[in-house]
Amino acid sequence: MTPDMARRLDAIVGEKLRGSGLSSMAATNRQVAVGPVPFKDSAGAVPLPPIPAGGHPSDPKLWVRYYEGTWVIASHLPGVVSIHQGSFTPRCGDVVLANPPKCGTTWLKALAFATMARGTYPPGHDDHPLVRLNPHDCVPFIELLFAAEQGSKMDGLPSPRLMATHMQHSVLPASISNNTDCKIVYICREPKDMVVSLWHFARRIAQPARARPLLPTSMAAAAASNTTVPSGPVPFKDVDDGTVPEHTPKEEFGDLVAALPRRQQSILELRLYQGFWLPEHWVSGTIVFQRRFSPRPDDVVLASYPKCGTTWLKALAFAAAARGAHPPDAAGHPLRRLNPHDCVPFIDDIFAVGEEAKLDALPSPRLMNTHLPCTLLSVYPVINEAGGCRVVYVSRDPKGMAVSLWHFLRRAKPDLSFAETFESVCDGTVAVGPVWDRVLSYWGASVARPDRVLFLKYEDLLRDTGANVRRLAEFMSRPFSAAEEAAGDVAAVVELCSFDKLKGLEVNKAGSGNAGRYRAMPRDAFFRKGVAGDWANHMTPEMAARLDEIIREKLQGTGLAFA
Repeated sequence: MTPDMARRLDAIVGEKLRGSGLSSMAATNRQVAVGPVPFKDSAGAVPLPPIPAGGHPSDPKLWVRYYEGTWVIASHLPGVVSIHQGSFTPRCGDVVLANPPKCGTTWLKALAFATMARGTYPPGHDDHPLVRLNPHDCVPFIELLFAAEQGSKMDGLPSPRLMATHMQHSVLPASISNNTDCKIVYICREPKDMVVSLWHFARRIAQPARARPLLPTSMAAAAASNTTVPSGPVPFKDVDDGTVPEHTPKEEFGDLVAALPRRQQSILELRLYQGFWLPEHWVSGTIVFQRRFSPRPDDVVLASYPKCGTTWLKALAFAAAARGAHPPDAAGHPLRRLNPHDCVPFIDDIFAVGEEAKLDALPSPRLMNTHLPCTLLSVYPVINEAGGCRVVYVSRDPKGMAVSLWHFLRRAKPDLSFAETFESVCDGTVAVGPVWDRVLSYWGASVARPDRVLFLKYEDLLRDTGANVRRLAEFMSRPFSAAEEAAGDVAAVVELCSFDKLKGLEVNKAGSGNAGRYRAMPRDAFFRKGVAGDWANHMTPEMAARLDEIIREKLQGTGLAFA
């Protein structure tokens, strides 16, 4: 028998026995399995991902989407979600080739196919599939098949199947990652070479880079130091597609709320709930939040009393935490097109209108904001557990807070007197007050668990913004590397989030729209002066001394003081 005759008969017998658990005698004697078949020969052409129209290859919005803690190629996302949710069923003998893009995918596909299929296709044969087909036509990307709704083609392939994926291990379903009958081959590459190869590849299918740098500054710095900058949170408005319906929790807890002590403060109707005067429309949502919200270990909650630096803290925290995906010096940074309140969701409003499902849908790590006291947070018990979420609180000299609050409320009630606001602060009946009990709830938590609660002061942020941005980033587990420091990324975050920069953006100017839900306020109302000490222009010395004495008495013996 000639070699060609032997190969022909082996191939016929091997094809007939494929999937039965048996193999031809010749294959057994030679200890070479029949192996996989070229995908294109069995199931047709592998679907190609759509090419984005225009844009720059390093634009993350153009190319990638955030899903389950990892950035996914946008055209692959429907398939990734489908596979992650269990649409794909692996078989005994499956081999999955996994790797990031531009890390040797094509070569690995060729090597694996040639090795596994050598019983049917000897590597020296003139008609070897790899002589006439691209390696990607021999080994399919499973997420592309499922994205194109062609996942059933995998069911038609004989065993053993050989397939590839760019999905991270954490996104693979357990049926693959924890399956001892399914093998995974992973190939990695020196990150610097991968970055350069990815750039060259992207330039082939997108507009030339022109005058822009090869990589954004922070990404280049991370690659140069062989470190990774975490991608961080995503802008809330970018993922809020409006499909979550409102359902007010008032009906469920209406009787409870109606029985609480009530008072009117300026434009707000307040109810005394668990020792604090909350806006009535928050109370039912706060109860739902306390009972049903499930914090994640990597959540970061930004807490503040109104008009104590909330907007600034949101901007600084988002810019620092998300700098891996959104370098602070990038022209398309979310904070250049969105108000900080559109980037970081406000828990209190979300639960007040029954839209908590929006928070469940956010990918990790989540960055959120609240005005609630620490003792009212559902995350409060978690603060004391190992691996619990983190809370960042920003406080402010109560005199400056009172003046800023008055100016803010006047945007909705122009005839509001400063005396009325001042008195409500002093007697503790101001919204979300008493102020001293609220600030002490976070101060005490920060003393007990400084690894879980970071206590900041607005005046300290003004004095040395850079140093406090470093503290904030490190606390959020996003410390600046030496390479990022050298590249000026801290200064870039400070500059991007500076008062003048944010106030001057079109999205934050008068007439640009509103922020907030129940009491929506013009976006420019969140940017007045951004300074300390303006209280001296509105308070008499006697008023200032009175408020100082009240606060000093309430904080006595705690170790906390406001100069």
